[in-house]
Amino acid sequence: MIKKQTIRKTINTFNTEIISTDRAKIENIGRSKNTALAIFDTFCKTPQLDITTLCKQTKIPRPTITNTLKLLCNTGIISKVENGKKWGQLYRYEGIIGSLEDFKNNTTQTQNKNGLFLYFNGRERAEKLTNTPTKVKFHPNKSFNSLPNNEKSKNLVLVKDNIDACKWLLPEYSGKLLLAYGDIPFNMPSNRAVLAYNSSFDGTCQLLEHLFPRLELVKKLLQPDGLVALSVSEHEMAYVKVLMDSVYGRENFINNIVIKTSTPASIIVSRTQYRLPGLKSYLLVYAKDKSKVNHLQRLYTPSSTYWQNSFKHLIKKPNSTFGVHEKIYLIDHLKQQPHIINLFKKHNMELLSKNIEKMIKIEPEFKHYMYNTIAKDLYKAVYPKSNAYKSVFYAHRDDLDPIFEYKGKLLEKGSKNALYLRFSDSLIKQEDGSLKNSVILGDIWDVSDTKSTLQNEGHISFSGSKKPVKLITMLLDLIGQRSGVIFEMYGGASVVSHACLLKNKQEGTNFNFIVSQIPEKVDPKSIEGKAGFQTVDQITIKRIQNVIEELGTDDGFKIYY
Repeated sequence: MIKKQTIRKTINTFNTEIISTDRAKIENIGRSKNTALAIFDTFCKTPQLDITTLCKQTKIPRPTITNTLKLLCNTGIISKVENGKKWGQLYRYEGIIGSLEDFKNNTTQTQNKNGLFLYFNGRERAEKLTNTPTKVKFHPNKSFNSLPNNEKSKNLVLVKDNIDACKWLLPEYSGKLLLAYGDIPFNMPSNRAVLAYNSSFDGTCQLLEHLFPRLELVKKLLQPDGLVALSVSEHEMAYVKVLMDSVYGRENFINNIVIKTSTPASIIVSRTQYRLPGLKSYLLVYAKDKSKVNHLQRLYTPSSTYWQNSFKHLIKKPNSTFGVHEKIYLIDHLKQQPHIINLFKKHNMELLSKNIEKMIKIEPEFKHYMYNTIAKDLYKAVYPKSNAYKSVFYAHRDDLDPIFEYKGKLLEKGSKNALYLRFSDSLIKQEDGSLKNSVILGDIWDVSDTKSTLQNEGHISFSGSKKPVKLITMLLDLIGQRSGVIFEMYGGASVVSHACLLKNKQEGTNFNFIVSQIPEKVDPKSIEGKAGFQTVDQITIKRIQNVIEELGTDDGFKIYY
């Protein structure tokens, strides 16, 4: 049974944080600041008040209070309670939790504007651990770090518990991480957990107690538009999701991506005779501040079709500074090309929109023309409703050319205000180098095609959880940045370092990685143990060295023990 004093202390701590945040907002509202703060402080003592009582307690004139309350309502800090009384109109401050009745079954039933507050056994210890400075010392591997490629490298491997690693990183990396990724040790078997950490993760509360301080510290390390992503199993996903809501706020939730990891054919039937086969895991993605995230990209996946009839227009840029964009219907353009006319005659087809996909499918020359020759000038129109685009169209209302470019996008002013999407952007390159039509990828990612080759990735076998490089490269593609620091909270057979090195080599990006791995002992009878590894951090380091050698780059990294 949780002590009432413990709950009250937790409530008070949470309320203090909420009040502090709202006071900071009021500090920025202008000339009415002092009056607003006086009224706000009164609400903090009594969350629900009518105007008459408020006038008596603050000694502020009624008209001033009425106007200030309207201002506080507009900011969302105070809300009006409809009670039908003109002079005794009720207002309330909803930012704080007021009583023990808010807590039932260890979890608050109150949903705040900052997200769900989660209470679990061990939260007090976790909060204390978050704010306790680390006494652990980090020592450089001087001989390794002084090697030519390592000496100037910004890539790091930290052979410590990741909570100590986070605290050690804070002075230099506070607010600087683009992404933190964690393949969390959910429901780790007791024999491994005892070797790796102080408590077993066979219980959900122990897992939440383990994760809470690490997520709080990662939040401090993330840059304002940074993201955190956790790989989670179906057994603990619901609980970890609520924990993430509590730490980062529900308003900063980005996606819960379903990762298809297997196909029914690869499942051993005897293990799933009492339930449906498990084919998935989850990737929870949150932002430090979603309002500052404007760089996420659309991802595409191969389509079963060759063509989308919605790409109707060919738009060419002006030849001179004062020229205008030339727009023509695709079908009219094709009818002006003698060699295209002959290709359709060759296959006894009419040159019509409905026959374009058939021709791409059967005629390589026509496919090359559509996919390579005119793909960059071929567009379809969509009609955005966001206020951001409305303001852009308004700002360009006096331009002579109805079609104009804005941040690499093509827009057209008119009754509907069109945004044009380019056909070449929807084409993806396959492994053989050929182009394939695609569709937008949603929140279901299929990495099951890597199952047969996963254990050989990085030329390291790992009996623990090993995620495919494809998953992390897709995550980096989603983020849409070409540089930044990526933090891997649980190194293992480090997939993050592999993905960063691979993208830097193939796409010219400039990602740096920081990998934390506790020196967990390896079972001598395991695959790794038989390969000569004594601790998991040795596997982490060897994977990175193998990838650098395989890619033939001059990348390096530093090691701290």
